Amino acid sequence: TRAFWTLKVLGHNSEAILNGGFEGWQKSHGALTRTVRRAHGDFTAHYQPQIYATLQQVRADLHTHVVLVDNRPMHQIVGLTKAPFVARYGHIPGAVPYPVTWMVGRNGNLLPKAKLEALARVAGFPENHNAPMVTYCNTGHWASIGWFVVTQELGYKNVRLYDGSMTQWAYHHGDPVAVGFVN
Repeated sequence: TRAFWTLKVLGHNSEAILNGGFEGWQKSHGALTRTVRRAHGDFTAHYQPQIYATLQQVRADLHTHVVLVDNRPMHQIVGLTKAPFVARYGHIPGAVPYPVTWMVGRNGNLLPKAKLEALARVAGFPENHNAPMVTYCNTGHWASIGWFVVTQELGYKNVRLYDGSMTQWAYHHGDPVAVGFVN
């Protein structure tokens, strides 16, 4: 999903995700044959800022109706643990939890759409699919799964990904971090 989002940011519009990844493909289809075809193209990148959130934008979003969506594991969201490279425990104030474990099953596949929708309601996602949202995690990796699910599976239209995520946010000690249960 990180490559999918990165290609979208660059303006590419012909990407797909292999649900369950390479391991899922092998389990359901067996061994692969190796065929290499070289293709030449003339792709020109066209930056899509509407799906990218900067630190300054997220700071401004704190004082608006933008829904911040934390895609980290719940123990990191509430501040019980943190990634070693993140400076402080907790989450961006006002963020709603939508952990990656609420989106992806143990087999590596996305959960069924009905389950994703039910968990989005539990998280407090807006009913308006045009409502502005920002996904984040520690480094943008889990946030890309969140961004993919929110945009491609749930149909939200105005979603950005903050790839600086908690690594960048927590480093700046002037930016607030909340510990405990979220709203």
